[in-house]
Amino acid sequence: MFALKVRFVDVQKALTKTILLSSKTDERNEAILLKKKIENYNFIMLLVFHCKVLQTIDAASKALQSKAIDLSNASKRLQVCLEQFEKYRHEFEDLKTEANSIAVKWSINPEFPKTRQRKVKRHFDEICEDERLQDPESLFKVNVFYRVLDIIINQLRSRFLGMNEIVSNFSVLQPATLQNLNDTDLLEKALAFVHLYKEDISISFSKEILSFRSSFRHEIETSSSIRELADLLIIKNHFISSSFPEVCTAFLLFLTIPVTTASTQRSFSKLKLIKTY
Repeated sequence: MFALKVRFVDVQKALTKTILLSSKTDERNEAILLKKKIENYNFIMLLVFHCKVLQTIDAASKALQSKAIDLSNASKRLQVCLEQFEKYRHEFEDLKTEANSIAVKWSINPEFPKTRQRKVKRHFDEICEDERLQDPESLFKVNVFYRVLDIIINQLRSRFLGMNEIVSNFSVLQPATLQNLNDTDLLEKALAFVHLYKEDISISFSKEILSFRSSFRHEIETSSSIRELADLLIIKNHFISSSFPEVCTAFLLFLTIPVTTASTQRSFSKLKLIKTY
């Protein structure tokens, strides 16, 4: 999409050259049809709209496929992506302005083509007239712009609901939680965490997390993620990690939960190339 947006004029020239010079009838007809389709304001709107959507998704997609990302950072990236789409839903006029400037630059009439609307027969028991949208711009706005964004927003909320729930369960390990909660609230949150993962974490976790906060209060203030706290305890201060075995287990539980299976899928794809038939 982005390549077509940047090299649109070159695509026009290539199609025009094919129409004028090609000796094949089918090739010429296909080029004429393609040229007619892309030299259309509706196509320009779709091009600008999809470029914006795909650029936003691409940033989150690449972050999720990173080997170094954890659930907390993945959840933040998805939340940022969701907020951008919710904001973009109210910026139809900005989309239209950008499409108009591109259409003028490419010598295309910046108006939606008017098409004949299909009439539906009204039955005797209907009270009002058919209320279908007649304006092409309103039709695009409702049937394409709002519809696509609403589907994306709903999918981002529903598909990653489990991830957000897990991040919420492990919030007791977040630096912000350790900084802001008092001992009573932190102890209550720690007990709730032990109840959720009682097969892996013992009740002594609640005392250890209070002791961990007291011992590393300054380091916790300068940390921004659970991964940094895990590195602090398990790697940088490994000689005292035996004093916080349950906290270490909680860190390892969080860090070993996979965000995506992209790395595994790529490994199997490469294996097919390496091990030929």
